[in-house]
Amino acid sequence: MFHAAIAEGWLPLIRPPKLGGRKKIGVFATRSPHRPNHLGLSLLKLENIEIDEHHQVTLILSGADLLDKTPVVDIKPYLAYVEAKPEARSSFAHERPLLESIWSSKAKEQLVQWSIPVDFKILVEQSLAQDPRPAHQHHKDKIFVMQLADFDVLFEVHNESALILELRQR
Repeated sequence: MFHAAIAEGWLPLIRPPKLGGRKKIGVFATRSPHRPNHLGLSLLKLENIEIDEHHQVTLILSGADLLDKTPVVDIKPYLAYVEAKPEARSSFAHERPLLESIWSSKAKEQLVQWSIPVDFKILVEQSLAQDPRPAHQHHKDKIFVMQLADFDVLFEVHNESALILELRQR
């Protein structure tokens, strides 16, 4: 929480010092602490967890770009396959293998028949690579549906591959 900036309120346009302080730009295009909700994000390393005799928990962090006594609102695990710090280590949220997309003959025909742009095909493949199935539903021989743009993408997962069965226009 940008606690030191709360009393100053927020501004929709600011003058970032790194741009010389002359040009105003939207606050959401900056890293300014003067935001409507005063929340910031930091990628930190958890060094240690200390618990005192009153069961108060203290997190020992490094790499913080915070002021002393900055309130921490939420903590999330680091996910190496999502974050942009490849040398960081994930403790319990392990990287998953990407799924390879295989297009059935029916799905290939639909791409051509409906003149679907190649960008959409790439988007389908990139989305399926992340395995969008619910974690508790990794059943074999189950057909899953992923909504993407104006289509339902029907697919099955076999080993490390997503078989795209067909597209349905919505």
